[in-house]
Amino acid sequence: RGIAEAGERGMLTDLANQTPKLRGRALAIQQASVGIGIAIGAPAGGYIVEEYGVRSSFLCVSAAAIAALGLYALLPETVGNSLTSVEASTTK
Repeated sequence: RGIAEAGERGMLTDLANQTPKLRGRALAIQQASVGIGIAIGAPAGGYIVEEYGVRSSFLCVSAAAIAALGLYALLPETVGNSLTSVEASTTK
């Protein structure tokens, strides 16, 4: 969880540096997504365990992790861009 959180915060920082005016909105969307994931994930996980067994819940989490990894691979690199936007915003 700690590694995922570090990567999540890094991507959020890169995004916020791209559009400083939307920094608060980006953080709000990220925090809302965590809450919605917990609210939906717990009941869905309970249902899956009850209907299909404990092993199926691990398969679902593994499938979600692979899907997320695939989506992260499609994201554009922002490190080089974010450094220039930080420098640009400090010189204004």
